[in-house]
Amino acid sequence: MRSKEKKLIEGKFTRNKNFEMDGEYSVLVNGKVYVVFRDTLQYGDGIWYMNDSGNNSSDYAGTRFVGYTKAEVLEKLKSF
Repeated sequence: MRSKEKKLIEGKFTRNKNFEMDGEYSVLVNGKVYVVFRDTLQYGDGIWYMNDSGNNSSDYAGTRFVGYTKAEVLEKLKSF
């Protein structure tokens, strides 16, 4: 039996299948899927990063800052 995959909607943050482990979301922007996560441990309000390395986000390898809010993240991703 195939697992159901969530259909991505432009600009909507969708939890990845391993969200409970890695806290990552997929976001469809301009036809491209980006993987982002919010770091709430280091900073009280949380900072959003993009994981563009394929590594687990917990090691911060290949990550880059993309904003403080979801709106900022979307604007930054549109610029790529």
